[in-house]
Amino acid sequence: AFPSHTQKQIDKYTACSPLLPLLFFSSVLLQPVTTQYNPLYNPLDSCTTRATTTGMLERKTLGDIIEALEPLKLKAPSPLLSKSEENILSLPLANRWTRYFARIFDIYWQVGVISIVASYMLSTYSAGFVEWINGPVDILFGIMCLPFALVLDAFIYKVIGNTPGKAILGLSVATLKGKPLGLGQYLGRNLLLWVSGLAFGIPLINLITFVNQSIRLGKGKQTSYDELTGYRVHAKQSGWWRIPVFIIVFFFLFLVTAVLNRVWQEMQGDMILNLIRIS
Repeated sequence: AFPSHTQKQIDKYTACSPLLPLLFFSSVLLQPVTTQYNPLYNPLDSCTTRATTTGMLERKTLGDIIEALEPLKLKAPSPLLSKSEENILSLPLANRWTRYFARIFDIYWQVGVISIVASYMLSTYSAGFVEWINGPVDILFGIMCLPFALVLDAFIYKVIGNTPGKAILGLSVATLKGKPLGLGQYLGRNLLLWVSGLAFGIPLINLITFVNQSIRLGKGKQTSYDELTGYRVHAKQSGWWRIPVFIIVFFFLFLVTAVLNRVWQEMQGDMILNLIRIS
């Protein structure tokens, strides 16, 4: 048991113990208010306190706190690429043979479609065209259809995101940042392709330009029209199914074209007979 006066002091502090936390936090919260109006107060000298291992309170200035928090400063994030752009940039560049066969495939069917549609429309409204097309001008007519086929090629890319030949062989055209080309960009690329890659479709000369572009690709360079525009052709990993599917589709396309040419020749023969009867 404690003496009576000591017991009274213990009872006094015990009765006030619930208020001790409130008094402590009130003093901490009011400290900035009280020091703000002190004429000798300096913000850089304002201190926080923390308990040390010895039980003493260590003073720490605001400058010390800022210095300690410096490594935690947030940095502006770098521009993020979309998932599709990252995937395209991670792909290797296409080799010359896959690019060559994809281009031949697309030009073959696109020129065929343009020539059939143009021949039908011109034959319907021009009797002279029927006589002209049956002469030795088949190659010339194909050359004339080539630029329109390249325009069709750009619209197909814009609508479905790729051309059939490139899609089957896993090729994709993109900018240096991995973004797909817009319609105007793809039209500009095809225009340069028509000039420096296909030589306007002129026989023998286009063979020279094909070989020239192939040599550039073989040396690890880009084709002249892609190097000038800053576009790249990337290739997915060639699965076992791509080449067989490409061969089957190309063979089927060849058969369809042969049938359509046969039908078109018969139609032209009927048109010529009708012209003879009318004359």
